[in-house]
Amino acid sequence: MKNEDSKSMTGEMKFLIILLVLVATILVGSSLAWFKVTGQSNNNIALDAGNLDVTVDTTSDKILENATPVTRTDALKEDGFKFTVNNKGTLPINYSVNLVDGGLASGETKLDDKYVRCILYKAGNALADDYVSNFAKGKLFDDTLDSGAKNDYELKCYLDNDKYDANAKGKTFKKVISIKAVQRDS
Repeated sequence: MKNEDSKSMTGEMKFLIILLVLVATILVGSSLAWFKVTGQSNNNIALDAGNLDVTVDTTSDKILENATPVTRTDALKEDGFKFTVNNKGTLPINYSVNLVDGGLASGETKLDDKYVRCILYKAGNALADDYVSNFAKGKLFDDTLDSGAKNDYELKCYLDNDKYDANAKGKTFKKVISIKAVQRDS
């Protein structure tokens, strides 16, 4: 009987020791965490509060429609797709102008981006000029905009006569403008 009591006592002692070590670990850990949270910093922290409200205005939803292969000279004579990025919010922004795939209708086959060249203009200056396939992830240009300001753009895209071949025949090019905006660091 005595043997069973001592075994029971030994098991209880082990349990109590483990419990005490666990409680001590929790106390030390929480006091260290408290110390870290309440420590002071010499850095200044700036917080900008406001709202982001970016709109894109355009008079058309077509970037390139019923295109036939043309030379660069002829393409540059044509009007392009005009759009305006407006920052109607209270914060300055950084944004990117992107070309992303639009949805194809049933029966349409996507035209490879290597056949289409696009030029993005702002205030008459070319900001981007290359084949769509060469724009990394469709990104044409990065820009900034202060609160209450706007930027006007014109995008001219054309089916390049120099690249056109039988593989491009009967295929569809559908892209949409995507503006990705974030608050600008102050």
